[in-house]
Parts: sequence; C-alpha cells; structure tokens
Amino acid sequence: MSLPPIQRFEDLLRSFEKRITRVERRPSPPTDLQSVLALLMAGALPSQSTYNANATWLKPDNLLFVRVRLVGSGGAGGGRAAGAGTASIGSGGGAGGYAEAFIDAAVLPSSVPIVVGAAGAGVSGAGGGNGNPTSFGAFLVGNGGLGGNITTAATTGAFTVTGGGGGATSSSSTLGAWGITGASGWQGFWNTTAALGCPGAGAGGPWGEGGAAAQPGQSGFTAAGQGFGSGGSGLFGLNQAAAAGGNGAPGRLIIEHFFKVH
Repeated sequence: MSLPPIQRFEDLLRSFEKRITRVERRPSPPTDLQSVLALLMAGALPSQSTYNANATWLKPDNLLFVRVRLVGSGGAGGGRAAGAGTASIGSGGGAGGYAEAFIDAAVLPSSVPIVVGAAGAGVSGAGGGNGNPTSFGAFLVGNGGLGGNITTAATTGAFTVTGGGGGATSSSSTLGAWGITGASGWQGFWNTTAALGCPGAGAGGPWGEGGAAAQPGQSGFTAAGQGFGSGGSGLFGLNQAAAAGGNGAPGRLIIEHFFKVH
C-alpha cells in the first residue's frame, strides 16, 4: 500500500536534510587519501594552474589541499663526431622523473617557489646535455633525464652505445605521494657485417613521446623530444662533420587546488 502524498513529501524532506548535514559536517582539512576521495565526492571541485616556466605559488584562502603533478625535463640525444674513416653513433636521451602528491594546506607556507626544468640541449660532436629538475619547493621534485652518449670507432668495428638514464624523484609530502623514475634512452649501434648504423631514440614519458630515431643507415636525421619530459634522439654519421643530437623536452608542473565548500 502506497504512502499518502504528505507522508512521502515529509520522508523526502528528512532525507534531504540529512544530506545537507553530512556536507556541512565533513572534516577539514583531510588527513589521508580516503578523506580526499570523500571530499571529491562531496563536491570539493578543484581549480587548476599549469606552469611551463619558473614562478612563485601563493597560497589562496580557504584552501583544503593541493594535488601537484610534475615532470623533469628530458635529456638531449648524443651527437655525431667528425672524422674520416669512422662511424659515430649517439644514443637517446633519458626521460625526466614524473611525480605527484596530495599536500595538506596546513603544512604549506604562504608561498612556494616553482622551478620548471629547461630541456637538455644537444651538443655538436659530444654527448647530449642533461635535463633539469622540476620542483614544487622541497615538497616534490622530478629530476631531469641524462643526456645520450656518443661513441666513435673505425668502420671496421662493431659497437653499441647505451642511452642516457632517466631522472629520479623525491618527496616530503605529508599526505600521499608517488613517483616514477624516467625511462632510459635507447641505445645506438654500428654493425660492420651489415654496414649499417642506427642511433638511439629518446625515452618517452607520461606527458610526451621521445624523439624518433633514424632508420638504420640513415644519417643526418635527429628529433627532439615531444610534449614534456621526454628525451631527444641521437645522431648517426659515417665520415661526416660533427653535429648535435635532438634536444630533450622541457619540464612542466600542474597544481589542482581544492577549497572548502560553504
């Protein structure tokens, strides 16, 4: 048997009042990730700021916590050395470390320096330049990837050259943080039997693909890292002039602000 219309209305009203009470009494600030999820479900929507250059973050009013995501810049690919009768191979640059954290507003000062890592630059006739760290103060750091290496040998030999290593991460967050060490760049090789050489591709990451490597035997081609945090590709040459490998990709930092809902 169905309830009278007035009874149904009163039941709905009591249910609505209970929901309002739960929203008004939710804890602030959160103390763990479970509290973060509860706040998101309750409607504590974030605002987002993206940083592609150094800046100073200023703490806004009524802040509950922030989610910080960042990546260090990528290393450049190894270059090509000059020399008659020699084969020169550059390996790929490493990717920057990626990290993110939820940070309680209670532990944040009024301002925090933001550093965004500049891309590793290719160097003519030498190994690639290293990437640089991206950081949110000391709370969260993603180091840059290492530059690719270079090896030169007589064309009668056979050799490989290892790629640049990936950047590590670190954190002092009090709420929850995790990080991924960047991938290493791909190795390059020279094979006498096949009379072919191939440079290494740059390492990719969460926010960008690594620079593509040349096809075996294709000299003079190199590519920069794409997006943010990826490595540049190395360069191959046979009896050619010195040249630089591809540049790495720059770092980036994104902050999401979660505020108290009144």
